Amino acid sequence: MVYGPFQQATELYENGKFKEALDLYLPMLDGGQGSVALHQNVGSCYFRLSDNANAILHFEKALRFDPLNNSIKNNIEVVRDQLEDPSPIYDRIFIQEGLFQLMHFLPTILWLILALLLAWASVFFIRKYIFLNSNRKIPFFSAIISLLLAVTCLYFFFGKNAWLAKNDEAILMPESTAVHTAPSEDSQVQFKLSGGSKVVVGEEMDGWTQIHLQNNAKGWVPKGDFQRIAGE
Repeated sequence: MVYGPFQQATELYENGKFKEALDLYLPMLDGGQGSVALHQNVGSCYFRLSDNANAILHFEKALRFDPLNNSIKNNIEVVRDQLEDPSPIYDRIFIQEGLFQLMHFLPTILWLILALLLAWASVFFIRKYIFLNSNRKIPFFSAIISLLLAVTCLYFFFGKNAWLAKNDEAILMPESTAVHTAPSEDSQVQFKLSGGSKVVVGEEMDGWTQIHLQNNAKGWVPKGDFQRIAGE
């Protein structure tokens, strides 16, 4: 049986040859073959090689393909537990998590199709309400419900599009990164973050980038100290 590069790399990984597996996996990523399985396997290889920053980076990239995958989320937590100075990460509150999961339950295009169908249904029931002489309550409430559902579907459509376009999240790559108060090596160091810490990147100035953390802390790091999760 002839195996392709992915199967060969996976076999190497299963045999504990993680570096050799990476040598086959990484060219596939360079060729634009990113997928859940590929990024997850690359992340696992890096974790076995004690490269926590690259492990989290690729697990996060895998999560972009499948944001509801609990196995990937657990992998990220396992690696984060190895970090000495991780960035603070807070879970979404119950309502936010429920809306997030519902938003990703369907592909973006299906949310738009549903919104259009429900909007059409709302118009249909409004016409029935106008022209009926009796039993007008049913079409009236049906129109209201259809309209509300259409707006909800549009909310998920635009929300998911915005999430897919989001490219300001990044992973710090050096083993330890000093976060400065200003875009200068001479400025004061506020705190340090371990490689693998997740941050939000902001404005750039003179080769430096401002980063933001979930606890509202912010500071400046050299531009080359991070890799974006999406958009690269």
